[in-house]
Order: sequence, then structure tokens, then C-alpha cells
Amino acid sequence: MPQFHMGKGDQRRLENLPWYVSLEAWPEHGIIGLAVRRGEPGHLVIFVESEGRRYAIKETTPHEELTWLLKQQKLSDEQTR
Repeated sequence: MPQFHMGKGDQRRLENLPWYVSLEAWPEHGIIGLAVRRGEPGHLVIFVESEGRRYAIKETTPHEELTWLLKQQKLSDEQTR
């Protein structure tokens, strides 16, 4: 099951996406993204729209996500000093 870092309304808009398959397989499940790109460091990112809102969805591992969150926290802490 995916982990969402967003509000409940956004979660509701995205809950019917095929989270059980990789992002590369989404078109085979009827999800045609606004764009599909490779971000840094090579993660697949798909851009979708739901109820007039646009989202960038990145496929990562739990370890990569934790590393990113820690980096963001460090940057936030440095900016508040």
C-alpha cells in the first residue's frame, strides 16, 4: 500500500489509482499520465490530474523516501536558524 504525504482530500482523489503495479505499468491499467519522466536519480515520475488538480507521483523505496524526508528536515532546520 502506498504511503501518502498529503492531505485527506488529495488522498481521496488518488485512492483509485493502480498502486499495486509499478508506475511503468499504469498505462496498461488505463492511466494515461499528462507526462512521464525520469527524475533524479532516475526515478520514474508520472504526472496525473484528478478533479482539476495535478499531481507528480514518484516511485521510490522506503529507504529512499526516508533519506529524502531527513534531507528535507535538515534543510528546514538550517533555514530557521
